[in-house]
Amino acid sequence: MIISLSVFFGYVGNEHITKSLLEAILKTKINFISLDGNTILEKDLASDKLGILDIKVILENKIPCDIEMQVVPFNNLPKRLLFYWSKLYSKTINSGESYNLLQKAIIILIADFDFKKFDNLKNIPKFHTKWQIREETYTKYILTDVFEIHIISLKLVEKLFKKGYNENSKDLIRWLKFIKEPSSLEAKDMENVEIKEAKKQLDEIKKSKYEQELAEYRMKELLDKKAIEEYGFDAGMEKGIEKEKIEIAKKLLKKGTPIEEIIELTELTEEEIKNI
Repeated sequence: MIISLSVFFGYVGNEHITKSLLEAILKTKINFISLDGNTILEKDLASDKLGILDIKVILENKIPCDIEMQVVPFNNLPKRLLFYWSKLYSKTINSGESYNLLQKAIIILIADFDFKKFDNLKNIPKFHTKWQIREETYTKYILTDVFEIHIISLKLVEKLFKKGYNENSKDLIRWLKFIKEPSSLEAKDMENVEIKEAKKQLDEIKKSKYEQELAEYRMKELLDKKAIEEYGFDAGMEKGIEKEKIEIAKKLLKKGTPIEEIIELTELTEEEIKNI
């Protein structure tokens, strides 16, 4: 079971839970976060069916951070991540403002699929990689610290779930265990009070018949997408995803969601949305 990140990490009121996850990923103390940018997030948002979950967070010093979870690989994944980062970075200033006001932007991808299709990722044995812009020969020199992309593989970390954790990564592994399969959490995992609270929230949600049915429906959608990908029907998958995006756009238009937000959520063009 892969839980929906939006259930816990995207809702106002769960800032302390989201902060704990981010501190484990970024390996730094975070004093402030805001989740106010997730106003259109709902538990039954249609985009969940695409296996794409997107949580917008503002950190201290107004640093934007986007947490995304994908269970089905897209073509050109590295380029997509770079594009998402560029959009996030460009929004840190308004038109006409000085470049000096540009803020650091962080993209975090938590992926539950094999990286074998991506040459720049498939040969790296680490389950958590951090990407920056470095000089080719003098790799210790970073051009700028405003660029930061984290890629986390649930596939690579699974084997560590039952092993001892080192102090540097234990909280992150516990959070990934919770995201991947919360029922497998052990007493030692509950030493993290935020994970313990998140597990309690999950248990409450499971008591809801509506949420159970919704979870089953989401899982069927995700398994269907994975089956398509595993058999190599990339074209069919892309066609199916485009159809899903159009359906999502229709629902969001009915809700009165601004076109700019629909473009960002579905990646459809303004013209495509207007022609729906």
